Amino acid sequence: QKGIKTTMFLTGLWMEQNLELVERIVREGHEICNHSYDHQDFRKLSVEQIKKQLKDTEENINKFTGRAKLPCFRPPYGGYDLRVFQTVGSMGYTQFVYWNIDPIDWDYSRTPNDIYETVMSKVSNGSIVLMHLDSALGPKILDKIIDGIQKRGLKPTTLSSILKP
Repeated sequence: QKGIKTTMFLTGLWMEQNLELVERIVREGHEICNHSYDHQDFRKLSVEQIKKQLKDTEENINKFTGRAKLPCFRPPYGGYDLRVFQTVGSMGYTQFVYWNIDPIDWDYSRTPNDIYETVMSKVSNGSIVLMHLDSALGPKILDKIIDGIQKRGLKPTTLSSILKP
């Protein structure tokens, strides 16, 4: 509604279960990046299991978007160690993406205003805000967050536009 383009880190399984939403995400011009196949903690998986998680999600990204994978990966739970880092890197993912603002929008003990205040108290140029597609709270406050960010003279945008040299 506001013409904002974002980057969404999706799991392969979520894409399979939400085809209409994936089509809408692509149609509206948002970026899709790899967030594993089924959101398992990579630190607990074998090297081969990690590679399969990445490959299966990559195949879905290519199938649903017709685009080559981006070199960005966000590990489930933000969890990684040297083995995970090396394995993911060996698959061509050169950028692990983290966030500097987590409004904890999945926690139903919080209110939409709590989420808004968390974002607005920390947002600055280049911030990466972590929000979840399956959160019931995020959509209730997203318009207000976007308006608040824009009132500060900041422009919500895609990860690739931030990472351009």
